[in-house]
Amino acid sequence: MLAALAAEIVIAANLPAASEMTWFSKFSILSMTFAFVSLIESVTVLYFYNKRCEDCVPVWYSFTKNWYLVKKAKNSSDEVKKRGTVMVAKTTNFVMETTSTAADALHNTTDSLATRVKDAAKRRSN
Repeated sequence: MLAALAAEIVIAANLPAASEMTWFSKFSILSMTFAFVSLIESVTVLYFYNKRCEDCVPVWYSFTKNWYLVKKAKNSSDEVKKRGTVMVAKTTNFVMETTSTAADALHNTTDSLATRVKDAAKRRSN
């Protein structure tokens, strides 16, 4: 393949310049495209043949995938935090209202119980 590429470069240098597309320029473009695709194929085959990992996923793809998943999880966690903060605030308000209502009810019950005890003590003493 390298010899074919070198021969094409030498022949293309000896041809006169033309303003239109000749059959040789079309053949040259097709030949260069085939050489490029063959080179990419060779590099890919050698990469996967010499890779000695459990999975054959390229590092750049794993990095990009993990980066995207982390970014998506972070955005989701921000939404969960916002929703959770609102939920916690509502729950806190509910608990505070319930606690204050219960404390008032207990205070009222304690006061009424204390007045009943005092009244009963007064009646006994009379």
